[in-house]
Amino acid sequence: MNSASTNKKYILTLRIILLIIISVLLLVCLESWRVYDYDIWVHLKYGQHFVQNHTWSIDHSAYSWTPATRPWTYVTWIGSGAIYIIYKYLSLNAVMVLPIVNLVLILILYVLFLRSISSTYNFMTLALFFTAAVFFYMPVVKPAIFSSLLFAACLAVYYSSRRNHSRAYWVYPFVFLVWVNTHGAFIFGLFAICIILATEIIIAALNKTLQARKAYLQDLGLALLLSFLVVGINPHGFGYFIGIARDIMHVDSLDPSGHISEYANLWSKLYAMQETGAIGISWACIFMLAAYTLLTLLNKKKGIPPDIVSVILQLAFFVMGMLYYRLFAFYCLVWLFSITCLVTKKQLTISSKKMTIVSFAIMSYFVVNQLNMYYTPCLKIHPFKHDIEGFYPITATIFLKDHSLPRQLLNDYSTGGYLLWALYPDYKVFLDPRLWPYRKEILDDFFALEGVDSATELNSILAKYPETQTIFLHMRFMRPITLLNQMNSWKLVYFDQIAAIFVRASSSKSSLSPNFDAARFGNIESPRYFMQLFSLYLSVKDYKNARVIRNLYYRNVKSGYLYRPGDLRFMDANLGHNKT
Repeated sequence: MNSASTNKKYILTLRIILLIIISVLLLVCLESWRVYDYDIWVHLKYGQHFVQNHTWSIDHSAYSWTPATRPWTYVTWIGSGAIYIIYKYLSLNAVMVLPIVNLVLILILYVLFLRSISSTYNFMTLALFFTAAVFFYMPVVKPAIFSSLLFAACLAVYYSSRRNHSRAYWVYPFVFLVWVNTHGAFIFGLFAICIILATEIIIAALNKTLQARKAYLQDLGLALLLSFLVVGINPHGFGYFIGIARDIMHVDSLDPSGHISEYANLWSKLYAMQETGAIGISWACIFMLAAYTLLTLLNKKKGIPPDIVSVILQLAFFVMGMLYYRLFAFYCLVWLFSITCLVTKKQLTISSKKMTIVSFAIMSYFVVNQLNMYYTPCLKIHPFKHDIEGFYPITATIFLKDHSLPRQLLNDYSTGGYLLWALYPDYKVFLDPRLWPYRKEILDDFFALEGVDSATELNSILAKYPETQTIFLHMRFMRPITLLNQMNSWKLVYFDQIAAIFVRASSSKSSLSPNFDAARFGNIESPRYFMQLFSLYLSVKDYKNARVIRNLYYRNVKSGYLYRPGDLRFMDANLGHNKT
């Protein structure tokens, strides 16, 4: 007996060690799946304002020279303040790993939840967690990542208290007091609990168990009521709800779904063959719902009734997740906790072994689909190594400051985030990733500028902003950059793989000349950067350096990249037509 007991403990220890190793490896892979996002700089600037001025209010119009006076109800003083404090007392690298820290916290929460329902963290639950995590994980730094953690906490509390008949839901008012001052997605947490309570009441009424469940339903309802009351403790009070409703319905703002990927409709991405990541996410959402539905039907066939609350929650958040990409993370979390409760029941009709095999197989497919888009260009993984200078326009911004280029500055919404952080108050931005405070006509003008087809169209937009003296554009906006290079009224004074800067030809700074030597880009590995640089050299008719870029692409971009042959054919065709 002692020997058998020792062997069991030994095997259990090995399983735990193996699970930890697998978890760490998967977390490292997810950390490497990094998306650099310009929102980080906005929230650093916001956090700096909140911390240095000891306030929870902010003037959203202070950072731009264009009219940005629309009353925007947006509260992130806890979220932005936390990001800035980490930056100030630790480092920017510490800020950049916040997404993986947040994911680890959700994993710890999930493990505690499993213990609370008398389950274990095994290969099956590990597979379920990382299947969901590949899609609810937000590899960007913004207060929205904290919303994922707080939403997961709400779900864990509900399913745990329901299984154990505990009163853990009394924590809801405290969760929402923090959440409402961290990020606006708190409204979806309240929505989820409203669905839960309403469904629970309807089920109890239909089953004639209202009296038996009266105490539970009253307490849950009171916890929800207190949660609604505490969300009024924020800079806008209960007017925050009105502001969020106006933003959701686009009452006085531009609908961003056609321009910003995180607001995209996933139904439109089901057959978007040029957007492999979007295809993976769209079909993953459908797969998750189908998997849960299949398991529920199989159990029902065996006489096990479905969990109506989970079914309603999944349907509601599935619809919202498919309509707005940024809500997809909430659906994945609903799916994770719902299906965990389903597969950890003792009466589950499918064996754990089969579930493990199927879960890992499907998880592997979607993981490969998603990671393919991010890793195949260079076929390299760099965990916890953050290429800040290789993505953000740091060098271009230093050039702008060192040469005191003239104001006012017209910039795109992406680079506006970094410029807001690095240049304010010496320079104010034209636009930045916040979008919502800006008047609709400004947003319309910028998105029209992004897709201009002629110098006449471009001039008609620029004529609305005669104050503009300097234009600072991300290199991905190659159409307006190409047109500006062809116009006598603007002079290119700087460019690199990230950004291009133009000044008016009448400015004294127009005598500055950019460095056209393409050899300086010899360390670049990104095919997108090479294609952008190639297009710029074509626009200034510098075919010699364009050929250097082509050769650097051939040398640096690995053969496993899916679009490499097509890119090389495109460059060769253009160089063939324009021989030096």
